[in-house]
Amino acid sequence: MIFVKNLTTENIHGITLAIDGITCILGDWDKDKSDLVDVLLGRKRFSGEVSYFNGIEKISPSNIRLIPRNLERPKVFVSQILKLFSKRYSGNYEVIMNFLNLNDTEMNSLEEFEVFKVYLSSVFFGKTKLIISEDFLELIEEQAKYLALKYLIKAAKMLNSTLLLFMSSAEYSEICSKIYVIYGGRVLEEGRKELYHPYSQTMQKSVITIGKKFEKIDVVEVGKPSDKGCPFHDYCYAAKNDKLLFRKCALQEPPFFIKGGNKVACWLYEM
Repeated sequence: MIFVKNLTTENIHGITLAIDGITCILGDWDKDKSDLVDVLLGRKRFSGEVSYFNGIEKISPSNIRLIPRNLERPKVFVSQILKLFSKRYSGNYEVIMNFLNLNDTEMNSLEEFEVFKVYLSSVFFGKTKLIISEDFLELIEEQAKYLALKYLIKAAKMLNSTLLLFMSSAEYSEICSKIYVIYGGRVLEEGRKELYHPYSQTMQKSVITIGKKFEKIDVVEVGKPSDKGCPFHDYCYAAKNDKLLFRKCALQEPPFFIKGGNKVACWLYEM
């Protein structure tokens, strides 16, 4: 398990996370998510605490693998990529190529799912304890998403590794053992399947129901977060329909309230 406590960077504001099993970070990909990845990889300075421990031994940088958001296709052969992984982490690249049924062709001639498998192959080299998967799902074709997720989850379970999965849509949230909704560098919700924060619900569907029974509210396009109050208040349907609530959301950052077993940073759920 990886514990993150009061993590702060230029784009992150005191977030606390417990990363274990399949932990999902839900929210539009932005600088806050990029900062979190860089901190976990040891590439960025921060204030706060990050503890790497899987219950038995400490996790070192050599035990972490990254599936990047942009699955680039350099003009090299598949075997050349895997040889680099072998040199960096140790392992037989030919065995892993056969295991993943990868043909030794040029990367720029591969279909999206095959490109994903090349990047996934890195987890089978060395001793992988943490897999960080950036939001590549947003950038690949729909038909490849399900297969990519299936392979990613299977690999994590096979290796007994923790998987940190970034997603900009809640479409596949049922696979998550824990969900953190992050927007504007803040955790807006911590939960599992059902989500309650207005921003969380924009990730789930384009038309949602909340407040009065059967009341439907169209979700507007989400833009830049506010740096005062709730970062989502400028786009929140609930706040826009209640002047007093909007004023409170604009001026005061909400603490966490308990709703349906989730921790939700939203004044809507104040008792």
